[in-house]
Amino acid sequence: MFNLSPHWWMVEYLYIKYEDGFHKMKKLSSLVITTTILFLFFIIPYNYGSSLDDTMVQGSNNLISNDENNNSIITPKPIPRISRSEKEALIRASGQDPKKRGRHSRLERSHKKRDRRSPNIYDPNTPWRRNFILPKRIPIIKKEKPLQELKLHKCPKNFDAVTQSKDNITYAFAGDYVYQVWRDFGIPQKAAYKINDLFPGGPRTVNVALTNFRSGVMVLIERNKVYRYRYNKKSKRFYLGNKSPQQLTEKITFLPKIGLQWIDGNIVLFDHGKFATYDPYWNLSTFSADSEPYFPGMPKDIIGMVYKNPSTLLLYTKSNRLAIYDTTVYKVVEEFPIKVEEYVACLTKST
Repeated sequence: MFNLSPHWWMVEYLYIKYEDGFHKMKKLSSLVITTTILFLFFIIPYNYGSSLDDTMVQGSNNLISNDENNNSIITPKPIPRISRSEKEALIRASGQDPKKRGRHSRLERSHKKRDRRSPNIYDPNTPWRRNFILPKRIPIIKKEKPLQELKLHKCPKNFDAVTQSKDNITYAFAGDYVYQVWRDFGIPQKAAYKINDLFPGGPRTVNVALTNFRSGVMVLIERNKVYRYRYNKKSKRFYLGNKSPQQLTEKITFLPKIGLQWIDGNIVLFDHGKFATYDPYWNLSTFSADSEPYFPGMPKDIIGMVYKNPSTLLLYTKSNRLAIYDTTVYKVVEEFPIKVEEYVACLTKST
């Protein structure tokens, strides 16, 4: 036992020394780890963040330069709007009454007559009153002769005006002819008429054709004479509107060559870089200016519009091409050639 004790104390001494060294190494390693973490936290993220910021700035600079080089962002001027009171003042200034509209006033008169009628109830206290009302007389509608389609004839070189009606039928005017193009259960249909047959009392030739998609009224213009037509679905005929035809207002100082309804609902007439907003019923123009700032990228040789949705206009050009005008970027994104003999009801292309 006595011989083993020195060894025991030696082992204990060595263990104590080892434990002290272990704690010192542990403190040293923790110090090294803390220093490393601080270095990584303060030095490396700063450099990485600065390089990331530089990269983002360079990328943003590249985006700006691309936009500047391509000029892809176009913001047209908005067409000024007028209030209802301002428009009524313009109508009164033109010598018209804004409270009187032919179609609406007729409906109001019929409602008043209906209200004045006595109720269909027998009252013994007033036997002299009319107690039984006769049924309303059904108006006699004159039956018109069916439209005669034209036989196949030589196709025109180009069209004078083109428009699409509210029921998705395209009308193309050339000389004294008008061509219908539509689809019936997906099958293309074509027909050709004389303008005066399809539009009774209308012009001999048409320079501008457009459709008001809100009311369904089709407007035809021959030089400075304006014709408004409504389509009757029962008789399947066009009828000349109230106060039509009439001379184009003197506030429009040019002879219109193009007409369409813009995406904001305004009816617009164009000619050689100028435009004017137009109300066909009241024969008023509320605004006019140069067309380029308000309609950037619009083709110069268009003759009408054959399709419209909030983001796309399908325009027909004088050179028999369909131009797809994107209203989100305000430019023509694509064009397609059209063969007249395949588009409308005609025999061969005129030479």
